[in-house]
Amino acid sequence: LPVGFRVARFALAGLLLLAGCGTTSIDATGALVGSWGGPNRKVTASTSEVFVSLPCMRIRLEGPIQVASDGSFAAIGTVDATSWLGGVGTPARASGVVVGNRLILGIEWQNAQGQWPPDPSVSTLTRGQEVTWPDGRTCLA
Repeated sequence: LPVGFRVARFALAGLLLLAGCGTTSIDATGALVGSWGGPNRKVTASTSEVFVSLPCMRIRLEGPIQVASDGSFAAIGTVDATSWLGGVGTPARASGVVVGNRLILGIEWQNAQGQWPPDPSVSTLTRGQEVTWPDGRTCLA
């Protein structure tokens, strides 16, 4: 993982640790399971597949995502759906940390030139919370 991404991930995790813990998001095998939402992001994870929904894009991560003892995880995948032509099949990657009922997720995908962005998009999501889309809607139905 890029250094800045790792630092941001653990800094946010530390803040959440101070805030307390909630329900578990890890099954008996150590896999990330559940549904989290927040501004412009939704994550749905099962032991077989993980989807990250963005306003105009959906990313499918290879599952199951194994969570380390410190709550951290990393996964690779591809862009699964977009609201525009092209983009489907583009490599994507995610990493983050689970702290109680919070999921801190960094997600990024390659641009048309095959380059990764300098910094991932990082969001803090809450287990069981509905996603809030801009203007109350999403590009993907």
